[in-house]
Amino acid sequence: MKINKYKIFLLLGLVIAVGIASGLIGTLVARSYLLRSAFNVPMFNSVNLTENNAGSPNLVISAPKSVTVEQNVKIQEVAVGVQANLAGIYKKNSAATSSKNNFNLNSYYLASNELGAAFILTSDGWLLTNFTPAEISSLSVKTNNNSVKQKTSVINNYVIITNDQKVYPIDNIVYDKQSNLSFWHIKTSGLPVRQFVDDGSNGQAVIAVNNQGWVEPVTIIGHDGNDMVINSDIYIDKLVLNQSLNSKFGNSFLVNFNGDLVATIDSTGHATAVRSLSGLFASLLKNQKIVRPSLGINYALMSVAVNYEGGKGAIIYPDASGIAVVKGSVAEKGGLRSGDIILAINNIEVNYANSINKIISTYQAGDEVDISYLRGQESKTVKLLLGSAVQ
Repeated sequence: MKINKYKIFLLLGLVIAVGIASGLIGTLVARSYLLRSAFNVPMFNSVNLTENNAGSPNLVISAPKSVTVEQNVKIQEVAVGVQANLAGIYKKNSAATSSKNNFNLNSYYLASNELGAAFILTSDGWLLTNFTPAEISSLSVKTNNNSVKQKTSVINNYVIITNDQKVYPIDNIVYDKQSNLSFWHIKTSGLPVRQFVDDGSNGQAVIAVNNQGWVEPVTIIGHDGNDMVINSDIYIDKLVLNQSLNSKFGNSFLVNFNGDLVATIDSTGHATAVRSLSGLFASLLKNQKIVRPSLGINYALMSVAVNYEGGKGAIIYPDASGIAVVKGSVAEKGGLRSGDIILAINNIEVNYANSINKIISTYQAGDEVDISYLRGQESKTVKLLLGSAVQ
């Protein structure tokens, strides 16, 4: 009798164990196949937002401790957002504004006819572009009345089309010869804008975008090397990327992962950091023309001269034409000489990362700066009002 009870308990235990095991297996199968198939809920792996999960209305992440969005999803998100800040430059099509009884493609602005892309800088209509018509670049460096009339006539030949398909006439174009960039203005308000960032450090991941929706992630790996002797009044920061861009990215832009403008890309694929344009743009808004601050010297960084990157200061040094201090410049009037070693400007140390022209570019013409320098073994300081360099 005792033996029969033992067998019954053993059999009952086996039945319970098999039942529990069957339930677990059923749960695993349902979770692995049914839930994943019907609701995109993974079994063991993390939620992958690139496998159609992002579009599923059934995906809810309750009180997440850590959610990782893969880079390609973020890139696409940024690119879509930035499209609203881009515009196209087109040759004016008079037929596009006339009444038409019959459909004719020639009466419309086509994406394939875009001459260049522009990035919206201000809500009231200033845009930046690498595209400048040859007739504008030649006229913009002249200041006589006849050239102004000619420039107005040329401006009337172009229009800006924003990505909400609105067509705007142009009322001003300001060309910068040094950077080969131009600023275009349209009469409007309420345009979407993004930051004009002081960025572009080595190792920074950025995104190339154009006005046709092309996107390419790249990395900034350096800056084009300076000549041994540098002009204090010219600062154009050219970026070096980790790869060559497709020709589709000629006349496009680099943005960071917040969608802020980092650089422009010209028709040859070269990138210019917008941080080297910040002072120039501030001058444009103030004066409606390009006015650069001017110190008037040529120099060599001590870090380059002695092949030591940590070296401080810059020595005033003659360029190929033998000029160290420009005649009539504020530097000459302030008593600076060839051989003086400039250590700091307004307490900003001059070094490999902060060259004189980079520091000067952050100021406006007429600003006062304190220049600390060495003449032999003697430390000196001079106050100067920066001059104006009008192209």
